Amino acid sequence: MKGRVRLDVVVAVAILIGLIVANATVYAPKRRQLDDVTGNLELAEKELRYVAGHSDALGLVAGYLPSEAEEPGNQRFLEGASAEIDRLGLALSRIEPKGETPYGEYVKRSYKMQIEGSYEGLASFFEYIEGLSDVVIVEGFDYRSSAVSRNSRHRASVSISVIGY
Repeated sequence: MKGRVRLDVVVAVAILIGLIVANATVYAPKRRQLDDVTGNLELAEKELRYVAGHSDALGLVAGYLPSEAEEPGNQRFLEGASAEIDRLGLALSRIEPKGETPYGEYVKRSYKMQIEGSYEGLASFFEYIEGLSDVVIVEGFDYRSSAVSRNSRHRASVSISVIGY
């Protein structure tokens, strides 16, 4: 009987040692990995709640971020200005690119534009220009109107330089 008790104790101790080794080699690393993923998930959820709470501010910032397929500066500026002119109901009667010059690590592109439309539309276009991510310098501005009334068309000749990529 004494030999049988010892054999039971030895088997129990061997099983216990096997469980301890299995825990240390298999379960504990997986548990640490699961805890790390859980912590990252909680952090991601907090960040998502913050972003969702500030989505209006992100909309303002989004205009300043470059797109993944960044277009050349001339094309990007002209497409954006043209789309804004169309949206505001203005008419772009003339645009003259005046060339590009290096400006440090950037490029300075100059244009002379002639825009026709309402006073409010012209003012809104200048607000658009002001909000661009590139630096825009208005170097010349000539404003003409043949008739001063609420529905009259006005003409503005604008010389601008755009500094950007």
